[in-house]
Amino acid sequence: MDNSDSRFLRFRVAPRMPKFGAWVEGVDLARDLPPDVQRELRVAWLHYGVLFFRGQSKLTPQQHVALSHVFGAGPYEGNPQFERHKENPQVELLVSDAERVSNSDQWHTDLSYNNPAPLGTIIQIQEKPPVGGNTAWACMRKAYEWLSPPMRACLDELVAVHAHVNHRRLSWANLVEPTVLIDILRNDPPVKHPVVMRHPITGTGGLYVNELFTRDICDMHPVESAALLAMLHRWSRLPEFQLHHEWQQNDIAVWDNYRTQHYALYDYFPAYRVNQRVTTRMFEDFAQLKGDMNAIG
Repeated sequence: MDNSDSRFLRFRVAPRMPKFGAWVEGVDLARDLPPDVQRELRVAWLHYGVLFFRGQSKLTPQQHVALSHVFGAGPYEGNPQFERHKENPQVELLVSDAERVSNSDQWHTDLSYNNPAPLGTIIQIQEKPPVGGNTAWACMRKAYEWLSPPMRACLDELVAVHAHVNHRRLSWANLVEPTVLIDILRNDPPVKHPVVMRHPITGTGGLYVNELFTRDICDMHPVESAALLAMLHRWSRLPEFQLHHEWQQNDIAVWDNYRTQHYALYDYFPAYRVNQRVTTRMFEDFAQLKGDMNAIG
């Protein structure tokens, strides 16, 4: 039985979960995409939260940057600590091997310690470990909608602090040079975001806290804040909200950072792995995109 989404006419969209995650077939992301294909891709991405493309060729940095203008308003400045592609510094390289240890094996939303936070992430696995290295995503819209009405009403009024220094590898105890932390605080000071983020394009609500970068909840006693965040982190990890992706060489995933969290399994050490990544800025004008979403449904 074909479970493809019949609303999309220019490629096949096969949902992986009800209203969350989908395979997309029949699109070569290395090519220049016609405007009507770009339009449907954006709508599918905003509807499903994360899209997966298999059978792709290895993207050049220029092709990867071009995609950032399909799923956003071009590359986000990102984190200067990440390795940059020598051909284009707008493209990040996430390299793991025996010498370079991965630090993304915690649930997180990319760069939530920035304001505004990036809209999307486009990643391609260009060197795959022999086994392992899967990635999980969680739907924060579903996590919010499944909460009880009293809890949703409470969270709707709250604001949380996000900080880069929440990162477990950037604590005082693990730093050789404390000046590194001072530089991070200077360049990436803590920011505030609503605990329930209203998506700027779709208007839907979703939890916007993550265990890697959310430090505390404003105007709460530290004990209250810690307890509530612990509950929300545990709640967000329920299997009903998650999907897991087993990577194949050159797979591309595109996800909406306002709607998702993800967790990159680090079970392949010391094998070699390379991800090429671009995060995207919010569209400068998305009135037409809202119209496209209403037209497609």
